Amino acid sequence: MSRRARELLRCFFRLRGRWTDGQSSSGWGQKGTSGSYNSNGLPLNCYGFSTTGSPTNLHSNNVRGNTELGLSNSNDNNQIDSGHFVQFDISSHTGSGANGVSIAASTFDWNTAYDVYGSNTQGSLGTLLASNVQADSNVHSVLNRTSYKYVCVKAHSGSCLISSVQFSYQCACAIDVSLGRSSGQGG
Repeated sequence: MSRRARELLRCFFRLRGRWTDGQSSSGWGQKGTSGSYNSNGLPLNCYGFSTTGSPTNLHSNNVRGNTELGLSNSNDNNQIDSGHFVQFDISSHTGSGANGVSIAASTFDWNTAYDVYGSNTQGSLGTLLASNVQADSNVHSVLNRTSYKYVCVKAHSGSCLISSVQFSYQCACAIDVSLGRSSGQGG
């Protein structure tokens, strides 16, 4: 089988962890220092921290009809700034076979960007995986993320909100192709 044929036979699906699909049971507003969202039965636990490691309250925002996750602060419209971060525990997804993580962030500001970190310690930013990613509401893939238990998002410039976290899973597709001769009758 050619390489191109193998590429075409791969099948993927995305498990969307959008906040609109996974609104926590406590609704909009303050969430405390941690929150849990579910998508297709798998939890996505998230935590708020300052860059010094102190817990910070999460805040669920309703922005133009879309649910977005930020941090509780009155100075920045409850957005994530460069002194705070949101940490997502992705271990239930990577343990279930997720091989890709993508994040979308938006903002009330112009020219906002964010950084993504990988960590194995709750409350710690860890290793920088992606820097200066535009908070343009588009989904951006995060490379080298599945070797970490946590993925963290912190503003690089300006302030941002998380609008979705997505996971990609590769599934096995089996197609039986017969090389036998056909009699011209669909066989």
